[in-house]
Amino acid sequence: MKIKIVVPPLLPAPSIIRKAYQHFALTLPYGAGCLAAFLKDHGHEARIEDLSLRTGEFKDLLLSLDSAAMHEKMADYLIRGKSDARLDSLAAKFAGYVWDDKYDLLGFSVLSRAGLACALLAAKKVKEKTSVPVVFGGTWITYAALRLSEKTLDFFSKKIIFAKKSK
Repeated sequence: MKIKIVVPPLLPAPSIIRKAYQHFALTLPYGAGCLAAFLKDHGHEARIEDLSLRTGEFKDLLLSLDSAAMHEKMADYLIRGKSDARLDSLAAKFAGYVWDDKYDLLGFSVLSRAGLACALLAAKKVKEKTSVPVVFGGTWITYAALRLSEKTLDFFSKKIIFAKKSK
């Protein structure tokens, strides 16, 4: 199986970077590298596309993704299918970086909130063109899953009453 692992652009703290540092931190894609090595050891072909190396190209875009208004537009575009020319253009741009037809699986190693936005936009375009499976992993996905499970467990522990077994 041929697998492509994509590390979306990394933007760890947009508001801090915007105000103070004006630079982006680069992190080696350790998790993606471990996964690629594991897959190769098990007979698969794996390639890593590290878009965090291109963060400078996406600086303005990444900063624009960190706003409540953009989050709402993305929800409309990704979930509700509402058209948006700018997001459609961005999605096509990201998909162009991450996809070609020679892979059997596309995986995203998501390390930041902005990276998740980029991954979702790219995945939408890829899924419009092909039926290849798309999977998400990485620290941001793990964090989101943990937060969701905490909220879910909290909800059910307060809302569900477990009936006692009758004798």
